[in-house]
Amino acid sequence: MEEPKTQKIYTLDERGKFCPVPVIKVAEKIREVEVGAIIKLISDDPGVYNDMQAWCEANNHKIIGHMTQDDVITIYIQKNH
Repeated sequence: MEEPKTQKIYTLDERGKFCPVPVIKVAEKIREVEVGAIIKLISDDPGVYNDMQAWCEANNHKIIGHMTQDDVITIYIQKNH
């Protein structure tokens, strides 16, 4: 997947940290960024995609893409409000 090029992307590298830390870091960062911005979460927590999917649904944000390579998961989360 190519990175989206139309919005500002904020990268959070949370490798080596496991639930709930990556979710907490995204929740903190999303409060700081503008609507429409994208948070690029990089994690090696095998459950991070399911955790982020549930968090996005509960908080009305959107996963716009994700990929896994060599046990590293990258998730693109767009701030909706």
